[in-house]
Amino acid sequence: MTKATFTGVPPRPAPNSSRSLWLWVGGAFLLLCLVWAVLFTVAHGAKVDSVPLATKGGRP
Repeated sequence: MTKATFTGVPPRPAPNSSRSLWLWVGGAFLLLCLVWAVLFTVAHGAKVDSVPLATKGGRP
């Protein structure tokens, strides 16, 4: 069985990991904005008939 030797140099974290995370967050936000824009565009073009709250001969 061999022993692990410590060289005195700690492992370095991955460079730009926080920047990469913020890029993912920013990309997700832009995608969400794009989805909202598409939904509002589709909803704007949809034909919606209004429904009266009560009929004229209905009960009060």
